[in-house]
Amino acid sequence: MDVLHKNLETKSKIYRDPPLASIFLMNNGKYIIHKVNDSELGVLLGDEWMKQIMSRVRRWSVEYQRGAWAKVISVLQTGGPGVGSITAKSMLQKMQMFNSYLEEICAVQSDWVIADEQLRADVKSAIVDSVMPAYRGLIGRLRSSPEAARDLFIKYTPEDVQERIQHLFEGVAK
Repeated sequence: MDVLHKNLETKSKIYRDPPLASIFLMNNGKYIIHKVNDSELGVLLGDEWMKQIMSRVRRWSVEYQRGAWAKVISVLQTGGPGVGSITAKSMLQKMQMFNSYLEEICAVQSDWVIADEQLRADVKSAIVDSVMPAYRGLIGRLRSSPEAARDLFIKYTPEDVQERIQHLFEGVAK
């Protein structure tokens, strides 16, 4: 099993896009878990090994999220409520950058597949949990800023963003 793991890690390097390499590893990790659970290998390898492989799948999921969504989350940061250091113009630029990043990610990743339904749902949920509060915060700050409100054009409502995230990893470009 260690040889198989090393082989997968090596094959994941074929992907030039680190988030896609993480998806490859997650898919294969879940496949191994299913095959082990459906056979006598589960007894042979034991609970500790199973915990270890599930931990690797979680780690790969976190690596995917960091690699794919870190720039999106960072562009949404406004310094928090009550912090007046960010200008309306800067917030509007952040919104434009967010729109661009979201479109880029969705265009590329809507073709990607996470085969396991539960893993796919968990990854989408983690993305929503990390992106949506920051996105709603930026929209709230923009709407409460008199300077930004007059130039404000929200291309994607929070519901639109969530919907776009929900269409990821099904292998069908939207």
